[in-house]
Amino acid sequence: MGNPTGKGGFKKGKSGNPGGKPKVVGHIRELARDQSDTAITTLAEICGDTSAPQAARVAAAQALLDRGWGKPTQHIEAEVNFLDKLDLDEQRSLLSALAALSGDEAAATEGTDEAYH
Repeated sequence: MGNPTGKGGFKKGKSGNPGGKPKVVGHIRELARDQSDTAITTLAEICGDTSAPQAARVAAAQALLDRGWGKPTQHIEAEVNFLDKLDLDEQRSLLSALAALSGDEAAATEGTDEAYH
């Protein structure tokens, strides 16, 4: 069973998750939040229990730190190449606009193919 677009993506204008993120019922959220003090106390007890499995202590410590200080930021590197999705005229227009912004009037008005290859 293949993807309807044939390219591995979704059809333009169609959501990959049409139902959206499931809604949390308000009263369930409030019930869970009402247990916050107990949950934090339990995590602290596990974290400090030297007889508890090490993995449980680490998980409890991490949960406490995340709730107290927020999760650490993560550095993400990505290379995005959108130029291959542009046709030749779009590439020329973009390069001309960039050249004009940089103050290179000769490149901005140059229309030869050599300037774009």
